[in-house]
Amino acid sequence: MLQTIELTLTGIAAGGEAAGYLPGDERIVFVADAIPGERVRAEIVESQEGWQRGRLLEVLESSPDRVTPPCPYFGPPAPVLLPDGSSLNPTGAARCGGCLWQHISYVRQLALKQEILVEHFVTLGQLESTPPKSRRTVEALVEDVVALGDPGSPDEDAVLAFGYCTEMSFALDSQGRLALPDRSGGVLAVEECLLHHAQLGQLFAAFAVDPETGAALAAELTGVTLAVGATGDELGAGRGGALVLESRRGDAPQLDLELPVNVFLRRAAGDKEQTDLLVGDWTHRAAAGETTLAVYPPIGERPLAWPHSLANEAIPTIAAGLLEVRPFEYLIDIWAGFGANCVVLAETAATIVAVEEDPLAGAALQSNLAGLDSVDFLGGAPDRVLKEMARDNYRVHAGLLTPPEVTDALPLLSHLAGLGVSRLALITDDAVGLARSLAAFRAKGYTLTRIQPIDLQPHQNGVMLIARFDRGTVGS
Repeated sequence: MLQTIELTLTGIAAGGEAAGYLPGDERIVFVADAIPGERVRAEIVESQEGWQRGRLLEVLESSPDRVTPPCPYFGPPAPVLLPDGSSLNPTGAARCGGCLWQHISYVRQLALKQEILVEHFVTLGQLESTPPKSRRTVEALVEDVVALGDPGSPDEDAVLAFGYCTEMSFALDSQGRLALPDRSGGVLAVEECLLHHAQLGQLFAAFAVDPETGAALAAELTGVTLAVGATGDELGAGRGGALVLESRRGDAPQLDLELPVNVFLRRAAGDKEQTDLLVGDWTHRAAAGETTLAVYPPIGERPLAWPHSLANEAIPTIAAGLLEVRPFEYLIDIWAGFGANCVVLAETAATIVAVEEDPLAGAALQSNLAGLDSVDFLGGAPDRVLKEMARDNYRVHAGLLTPPEVTDALPLLSHLAGLGVSRLALITDDAVGLARSLAAFRAKGYTLTRIQPIDLQPHQNGVMLIARFDRGTVGS
């Protein structure tokens, strides 16, 4: 028989669950669907040496930050009783496993993201000799999480907490309908997702199949990825998005989709994957502020575009401010992708050197840089390009790095120092990897001086980071 407990939740775990301790028990208890500050009744469903996991049964004392989720698919996987006598998911219907925090007010979400981030750097960053000193240092380094504003709202304080997502991957249910993981380990077909940008919602709705065609699709495909460029509310006449079909056997399925999008097929080819273009072009269009750019499809392991409608403009703008780039300086943009950083920042620095090794990304980047005389493109692996720049006596003031993995940046630090780079901004969504790499940055003379989190994932526990490092800082 499972144990039922009552406890007050006092913190937030990295995985997004609220957490607390039972009196006299040193094991931490994780409870999903709850909020720090709430007193709850839960059923212990997993118990390990140092921790336990509870399934929420009842909220005894509710947090003032608890809100009603707008999505009909969000909620706990089983009924939960609230203090006013009402219930969450009273029928025990299947619930989507995508969002974690729709039951928490957005302002509190931002505070929880910052709390998780601080804990990562306190426990893993080794910034000071003792935990209390580390906490003080980290709290001074970490800025408040930036919430991106809703450009369609007349309220200047409104944030874009829904309708922002420009890319999402799906499974298929047995009828071939687009589905998301559910809270019980299966998949759940949904009629819409409130996170979708209007263009993505249009593409999602167009992926409609009859039961016979759908069953055949489910047998052929392992997944589907949809991506759009957020260039307006409608996909428009041009190729405004991408549809990537993940093939089980390698055959192109029969699918009628009357929308102007590019269609790709990914399939296994021996030990590797192969991607074929079925319809349209290799690039579609995406917005970066007032500019429209060519973007390559989401077909690789490396995240080549941020899945948020405002990210292409917001990230480089915030990074440039963090780096304090001046008009007479040289800036190097490594892993430059399709060039959103360069296009947005073209007038910020005297010269920007864009480095990109992916051939498809490089082709899109060169197309986007046409007419920008202040940006130079250098194709190839970053370490090789930096060595060539050193031989050509380049001098660079600041660096903007967006590595596939944080550790990919570490071999470049000596080369960057040799070019004279005194300030670095590293963009990543891997806070754990960044925290664990701080000692390696310090060993190369680069000291962490500021962390700016940006919320590109409302209702999730993740956050995008721009970390500034300075070379030659006292104490490095």
